[in-house]
Amino acid sequence: MAAVSASSLRRPWPAATLLLTVFALLLSLWVGAEAKKKKEEVSVDLTGDDLDTEPAGEEAPIEDLSDLPELPEGLAELRVELGESLTCSACAWSTAAIRATFGAKVKSNLKKAAKKKATEEAFTMACDASKFPKQLAVVGTHPVRTFEDLYKLVTELNGKDMPPVDMENTASENVPVFCKKLLEIFGDQIREKAVTSKTRIGGYNFENWLCVKELKVCRNTLIHEVEDDDEEATHDEL
Repeated sequence: MAAVSASSLRRPWPAATLLLTVFALLLSLWVGAEAKKKKEEVSVDLTGDDLDTEPAGEEAPIEDLSDLPELPEGLAELRVELGESLTCSACAWSTAAIRATFGAKVKSNLKKAAKKKATEEAFTMACDASKFPKQLAVVGTHPVRTFEDLYKLVTELNGKDMPPVDMENTASENVPVFCKKLLEIFGDQIREKAVTSKTRIGGYNFENWLCVKELKVCRNTLIHEVEDDDEEATHDEL
């Protein structure tokens, strides 16, 4: 029998090594694909594809608003379009924008002339679209719906179920419009409060004043909690 050389014993190994290399490559590709799939499952697409959205084409029933307090012209038409609960939410977001803008511009230590100038500057920008969240979505189901900052809502879930989000509803476009109507209707009163207030105007509860007490579109505040009645009373006495 012919002797087997050492070199001939080593010939099959390159083929085995190649098979192992191919197997390792395929395994690596599979692991990568599974990791990508897992990442896609836990990520949230704020365009609405991953959210619990209401069925397309399903419209909320027309509400009977006849028993509600009358609203000034402009706001009354918006309430018909938005419905009762979204009108309250629109008012809450509007007054939050007004409070934040006036609070940043009109400082309590300014002289009266400077306060008047700052107040007028605040009026020109308080209801800009930039004062509201980029994605203000309609959340909840009829008849209890609110406008919510979608990014904040998603990032603060903490394992909770996502509430129904109607991504196709464009009602949030009316929020800046509602805000501008508030300035138009209550402009003189807002100016007076901003200019004559001896305390921080950014701490005043515009939401409780306008949405709850004046317009009566909300039963209570949604964004600005009533924490200090004495502070609000101090403003009201001015």
